[in-house]
Amino acid sequence: MALQCKKLAILPANWIETAPRPEGVKPQSNIICHSWTSGAAASSVRRPGRLAGKSHGQRGVDLGNLPLARRERHMKATIDGTVVADAPESDLISIEGNYYFPPSSLSAGVFGDSPTPYTCPWKGVAQYHNVSVAGSTHHDAAWSYPDPYPASFDRVGKDYTGYVAFDKQQVTVAG
Repeated sequence: MALQCKKLAILPANWIETAPRPEGVKPQSNIICHSWTSGAAASSVRRPGRLAGKSHGQRGVDLGNLPLARRERHMKATIDGTVVADAPESDLISIEGNYYFPPSSLSAGVFGDSPTPYTCPWKGVAQYHNVSVAGSTHHDAAWSYPDPYPASFDRVGKDYTGYVAFDKQQVTVAG
């Protein structure tokens, strides 16, 4: 008896199928069958970043309840309720517990250079920024590395030139 798929789910291409497929069934990019007429067990999927076949204590996802398109979380940096940076989480770079926002995500006209000096031993010379919103200036509320040491790119995994991080005591960063 040939196997036929009864129920399909279309997933983002970066999802990983972890349950074994019935013998002779080949994967079709991001289309996953999770109900076979032969009664084969439903497939389970996990988000990227886990090795296929390793459950890590997680249960499979019920494919019937998945949204057709996975929405990406946006991260926002706000001061006193005013958004000063907004970007998809995938565009941010995390360094030492701080999210760095790309220059294109920053609100225009609210950032000004601060004279505060600082040099990180492995990233280079930092530029602090004052952030002005609603008539108030928040001194040294953000910083960036306009010309970071090239060797730091290997440690970070990406070029973060001009990306801006925020002082957690003055700025709320959340998704």
